[in-house]
Amino acid sequence: MKLQFCLLKFAILVFPVFAAGIKEIEISHGSLGVGQVESRGPHLVKWDEKHPGDFLLLTLGGTNSIPRDMDAIAKTAVQVGFSTIGLDYNNSIISTTCSTSKNLVCFENFRKAVTQGKSGSDLLQVSPENSMENRLRLILNYLVSKDRNWEKFFNKDRQEVVWNKIVIIGHSQGSGHAAYLAKKHPLKAVIMLAGPQDRFSTSNHVASWISEKSETPKTAYFSLLHKNDFFNSDWQIEAVATLRGEFKKMNIRSVEFEPPKASGYSVLVSNAKVRDAHMSVITPEFKEIWKYLLTEAIELN
Repeated sequence: MKLQFCLLKFAILVFPVFAAGIKEIEISHGSLGVGQVESRGPHLVKWDEKHPGDFLLLTLGGTNSIPRDMDAIAKTAVQVGFSTIGLDYNNSIISTTCSTSKNLVCFENFRKAVTQGKSGSDLLQVSPENSMENRLRLILNYLVSKDRNWEKFFNKDRQEVVWNKIVIIGHSQGSGHAAYLAKKHPLKAVIMLAGPQDRFSTSNHVASWISEKSETPKTAYFSLLHKNDFFNSDWQIEAVATLRGEFKKMNIRSVEFEPPKASGYSVLVSNAKVRDAHMSVITPEFKEIWKYLLTEAIELN
């Protein structure tokens, strides 16, 4: 009996992750092919081997972040039923640099450069090979070659991402990239945390790309903001309302750390007491709200 107890205790200590079926790998840029340049660190992938999710969550951190900065969200997403990819990307320049620009497409060119590798931005240049879109293709192609369960997210023959199986969640700068990708591709949903910040201070208007046609349904834009965000939550709310096409009727739910008891809310604004309002929304204190929004995204018709 004593021996059995010791063996059980050993198993619990040594194999907690494997018992749950959760797997994590880091994917180096070198393993994805020639020309891939590391920005802040390796890509981070998490999934449940026993119960692989039907949807993929792509996480995008903010300025100067690394993929692991969004790790708590990724772990929560796996519990909800997602497979996850934390994308490393060129995030060394803050997007709000455009706020004082006289170039009216400064924000759009910035987003195009990072997400698609297109030229035209005065702030940075990203090669098409190192754009978000191409990096996601390379990662999924790599994963499919190791495990066919990933084929639901990537057509290997056509080398195409299955966008309608993907939810993108982004924080701060990443929220704007997430929204921009939602404009260009028919995502399952997009979740914006503490952003976007794409607004010109000279004209006091949001960037024009925010009101352009969206391939993702407007009802699939979700948001978690904090009332005391130093980037101005009122401006963030205006950007989200524009993305959703709900300028005067957007249903905003005030919360603290707990989500609404009823389903159906897409835009949540926290007034909880926190040390740093802008960064707080990616801390585990908001885990239950992440679960709420991720579940709403999955169940969206």
